[in-house]
Amino acid sequence: GHRQLYGYWSVVFPMESGVSDPDKAYIALRKIQDGWVNQWGGVHTYQPDISDQGSGVITSNVFALTAFRYGLSEFGWKMLRLAALAPHERGELGAFAETVPLGGSDLIQLWSSGLYLAAVIEGLAGIHPDAGLNAVEIFPQLPSGVDRFKLGKVVVGDHVLDIEQKREGDSLLTIIRHVSGTGSLRCSLKWLPRTNQNVRINDRDATVGTDFSSTLGRDLSVVERRLQPGETLRVAVR
Repeated sequence: GHRQLYGYWSVVFPMESGVSDPDKAYIALRKIQDGWVNQWGGVHTYQPDISDQGSGVITSNVFALTAFRYGLSEFGWKMLRLAALAPHERGELGAFAETVPLGGSDLIQLWSSGLYLAAVIEGLAGIHPDAGLNAVEIFPQLPSGVDRFKLGKVVVGDHVLDIEQKREGDSLLTIIRHVSGTGSLRCSLKWLPRTNQNVRINDRDATVGTDFSSTLGRDLSVVERRLQPGETLRVAVR
């Protein structure tokens, strides 16, 4: 009849599902970084010493996805890099193993590769589509030490997008190309605002709006545009 912490990696689920209060979420994610991650990635169970505990690849991927959603790009990138070592395990032939290092069951886990892609597409690139409304929200998270990423042929219902983010000097440039579609697509680009930021949209100085994120518990900068097929949106933030 009372709450009890069993120490399983499922402590991340309130944040992954977005039901956690923001202040509690950040406390929990800091504890996860300190108590559920070792040299191989995310572990199954909290213990005083987790250095010898193997990492479940699915665990690392869910940690990565959740970290990106909360703007913790460095943590998310660390988890992605560790999970990417799974296909290098012996005998896996490039597939995602269940654990790193391999345990007693040498399984190829489709959910591990699926959640890895989710952590890249929904986490790192921050793509959240609503195909029924011909809309997409993009909240990319480029970590330090990474100069650029690009995703091509992203399908949102009847629409196809190319999405790229890269550093240019002291600016962060995001490029969204509406490659093809049956009509216009509403694109909402969001980011964590910089102090005294300067924003240029399609090479012109611009003032941007804000949108409160209930997940993060803070305002995000936002640019919203309806893009016709063949149109490109370029947003540079300095």
